[in-house]
Amino acid sequence: MEKKKLSEETKVKLIYCGELALIAIVVIVIGALKLSGIIATNPTRLLIYNIITTLGGAWLITDLIWALASPKRKAKVCLMDKFMVLPVGLYLLVFDTLCFIDKIKGVETNDLLVRLSVGIVLLYIGVVYIFQAVYHYFRPIPQMLEAIEEAKQLALEKELEEQKNAENEEEKVEDENEKAQ
Repeated sequence: MEKKKLSEETKVKLIYCGELALIAIVVIVIGALKLSGIIATNPTRLLIYNIITTLGGAWLITDLIWALASPKRKAKVCLMDKFMVLPVGLYLLVFDTLCFIDKIKGVETNDLLVRLSVGIVLLYIGVVYIFQAVYHYFRPIPQMLEAIEEAKQLALEKELEEQKNAENEEEKVEDENEKAQ
Protein backbone atom coordinates (compact mmCIF):
# COMPACT_ATOMS: atom_id res chain seq x y z
CA MET A 1 0.00 0.00 0.00
CA GLU A 2 1.23 3.42 -0.89
CA LYS A 3 1.03 6.13 1.72
CA LYS A 4 -0.80 9.29 0.83
CA LYS A 5 1.53 12.29 1.03
CA LEU A 6 0.47 15.25 3.11
CA SER A 7 0.09 18.51 1.26
CA GLU A 8 2.45 21.35 2.08
CA GLU A 9 -0.47 23.27 3.56
CA THR A 10 -1.34 20.43 5.94
CA LYS A 11 2.31 20.01 6.97
CA VAL A 12 2.69 23.70 7.86
CA LYS A 13 -0.61 23.71 9.74
CA LEU A 14 0.31 20.59 11.70
CA ILE A 15 3.73 21.95 12.65
CA TYR A 16 2.40 25.32 13.80
CA CYS A 17 -0.63 23.95 15.62
CA GLY A 18 1.41 21.11 17.09
CA GLU A 19 3.90 23.59 18.54
CA LEU A 20 1.06 25.60 20.09
CA ALA A 21 -0.51 22.45 21.56
CA LEU A 22 2.82 21.23 22.95
CA ILE A 23 3.53 24.59 24.59
CA ALA A 24 -0.03 24.59 25.97
CA ILE A 25 0.41 21.16 27.54
CA VAL A 26 3.69 22.13 29.20
CA VAL A 27 2.22 25.42 30.49
CA ILE A 28 -0.89 23.66 31.84
CA VAL A 29 1.20 21.06 33.66
CA ILE A 30 3.41 23.73 35.23
CA GLY A 31 0.32 25.76 36.16
CA ALA A 32 -1.34 22.76 37.79
CA LEU A 33 1.84 21.94 39.72
CA LYS A 34 2.09 25.54 40.90
CA LEU A 35 -1.59 25.72 41.80
CA SER A 36 -1.38 22.51 43.83
CA GLY A 37 1.70 23.75 45.70
CA ILE A 38 4.09 21.11 44.35
CA ILE A 39 6.27 23.85 42.88
CA ALA A 40 7.22 25.97 45.86
CA THR A 41 7.72 29.73 45.87
CA ASN A 42 10.84 31.38 47.19
CA PRO A 43 11.49 35.13 47.23
CA THR A 44 14.31 35.03 44.67
CA ARG A 45 12.30 32.98 42.18
CA LEU A 46 9.30 35.29 42.70
CA LEU A 47 11.43 38.37 42.03
CA ILE A 48 12.76 36.85 38.81
CA TYR A 49 9.21 35.86 37.83
CA ASN A 50 7.99 39.42 38.55
CA ILE A 51 10.72 41.01 36.44
CA ILE A 52 10.15 38.69 33.50
CA THR A 53 6.36 38.92 33.63
CA THR A 54 6.44 42.71 33.96
CA LEU A 55 8.35 42.84 30.70
CA GLY A 56 6.08 40.18 29.18
CA GLY A 57 2.88 41.93 30.28
CA ALA A 58 4.13 45.23 28.92
CA TRP A 59 5.04 43.49 25.65
CA LEU A 60 1.58 41.92 25.30
CA ILE A 61 -0.07 45.32 25.67
CA THR A 62 2.47 47.04 23.39
CA ASP A 63 2.10 44.34 20.75
CA LEU A 64 -1.68 44.78 20.70
CA ILE A 65 -1.35 48.56 20.37
CA TRP A 66 1.24 48.08 17.62
CA ALA A 67 -1.05 45.66 15.77
CA LEU A 68 -3.97 48.10 16.01
CA ALA A 69 -1.92 51.15 15.01
CA SER A 70 0.07 49.69 12.12
CA PRO A 71 -1.84 48.55 9.02
CA LYS A 72 1.18 46.55 7.90
CA ARG A 73 1.36 44.69 11.24
CA LYS A 74 -2.42 44.26 11.37
CA ALA A 75 -2.30 42.43 8.04
CA LYS A 76 0.27 39.95 9.39
CA VAL A 77 -1.28 39.01 12.75
CA CYS A 78 -4.55 37.69 14.11
CA LEU A 79 -6.09 40.35 16.34
CA MET A 80 -8.15 37.73 18.15
CA ASP A 81 -4.90 36.19 19.45
CA LYS A 82 -3.74 39.57 20.69
CA PHE A 83 -7.02 40.31 22.46
CA MET A 84 -7.15 36.85 24.08
CA VAL A 85 -3.87 37.43 25.94
CA LEU A 86 -4.60 41.07 26.81
CA PRO A 87 -6.17 40.14 30.19
CA VAL A 88 -2.97 38.27 31.06
CA GLY A 89 -0.83 41.31 30.26
CA LEU A 90 -3.00 43.62 32.32
CA TYR A 91 -3.23 41.21 35.26
CA LEU A 92 0.51 40.55 35.30
CA LEU A 93 1.30 44.24 35.45
CA VAL A 94 -1.03 44.70 38.42
CA PHE A 95 0.16 41.56 40.23
CA ASP A 96 3.83 42.41 39.65
CA THR A 97 3.28 45.95 40.91
CA LEU A 98 1.74 44.57 44.11
CA CYS A 99 4.67 42.19 44.55
CA PHE A 100 7.19 45.01 44.00
CA ILE A 101 5.36 47.14 46.57
CA ASP A 102 5.56 44.25 49.07
CA LYS A 103 9.27 43.89 48.29
CA ILE A 104 9.89 47.61 48.90
CA LYS A 105 7.97 47.47 52.19
CA GLY A 106 9.99 44.44 53.23
CA VAL A 107 6.89 42.27 53.49
CA GLU A 108 6.84 38.77 52.04
CA THR A 109 4.07 38.31 49.47
CA ASN A 110 1.35 35.89 50.57
CA ASP A 111 2.25 32.38 49.34
CA LEU A 112 -1.37 31.45 48.64
CA LEU A 113 -1.80 34.60 46.51
CA VAL A 114 1.34 33.75 44.53
CA ARG A 115 0.30 30.11 44.03
CA LEU A 116 -3.17 31.07 42.85
CA SER A 117 -1.96 33.94 40.70
CA VAL A 118 0.80 32.09 38.90
CA GLY A 119 -1.17 28.86 38.58
CA ILE A 120 -4.33 30.47 37.21
CA VAL A 121 -2.39 32.66 34.76
CA LEU A 122 -0.51 29.62 33.43
CA LEU A 123 -3.72 27.59 33.11
CA TYR A 124 -5.39 30.48 31.25
CA ILE A 125 -2.45 30.77 28.86
CA GLY A 126 -2.54 27.02 28.28
CA VAL A 127 -6.24 27.07 27.47
CA VAL A 128 -5.73 30.03 25.11
CA TYR A 129 -2.94 28.19 23.29
CA ILE A 130 -5.04 25.04 22.93
CA PHE A 131 -7.88 27.13 21.50
CA GLN A 132 -5.44 28.84 19.12
CA ALA A 133 -4.00 25.48 18.01
CA VAL A 134 -7.44 24.18 17.05
CA TYR A 135 -8.70 27.49 15.64
CA HIS A 136 -5.64 28.17 13.50
CA TYR A 137 -5.70 24.70 12.01
CA PHE A 138 -9.00 25.63 10.36
CA ARG A 139 -8.32 29.38 9.98
CA PRO A 140 -4.60 29.91 9.43
CA ILE A 141 -2.98 33.18 10.46
CA PRO A 142 -1.60 35.36 7.65
CA GLN A 143 2.01 34.43 8.50
CA MET A 144 1.08 30.74 8.22
CA LEU A 145 -0.48 31.38 4.82
CA GLU A 146 2.80 32.98 3.72
CA ALA A 147 4.72 29.96 5.00
CA ILE A 148 2.34 27.65 3.12
CA GLU A 149 2.93 29.59 -0.11
CA GLU A 150 6.69 29.43 0.42
CA ALA A 151 6.51 25.69 1.06
CA LYS A 152 4.41 25.17 -2.07
CA GLN A 153 6.88 27.26 -4.10
CA LEU A 154 9.83 25.25 -2.78
CA ALA A 155 8.04 21.97 -3.53
CA LEU A 156 7.25 23.17 -7.05
CA GLU A 157 10.88 24.23 -7.62
CA LYS A 158 12.10 20.88 -6.32
CA GLU A 159 9.69 19.03 -8.59
CA LEU A 160 10.81 21.08 -11.62
CA GLU A 161 14.46 20.40 -10.74
CA GLU A 162 13.79 16.66 -10.47
CA GLN A 163 11.92 16.74 -13.76
CA LYS A 164 14.81 18.59 -15.41
CA ASN A 165 17.34 16.10 -14.02
CA ALA A 166 15.22 13.19 -15.26
CA GLU A 167 15.08 14.75 -18.75
CA ASN A 168 18.87 15.25 -18.71
CA GLU A 169 19.33 11.62 -17.74
CA GLU A 170 17.07 10.51 -20.59
CA GLU A 171 19.06 12.64 -23.04
CA LYS A 172 22.32 11.13 -21.78
CA VAL A 173 20.98 7.61 -22.24
CA GLU A 174 19.75 8.46 -25.74
CA ASP A 175 23.10 10.03 -26.64
CA GLU A 176 24.97 6.96 -25.36
CA ASN A 177 22.63 4.68 -27.33
CA GLU A 178 23.22 6.72 -30.51
CA LYS A 179 27.00 6.61 -30.00
CA ALA A 180 26.88 2.89 -29.41
CA GLN A 181 25.10 2.34 -32.73
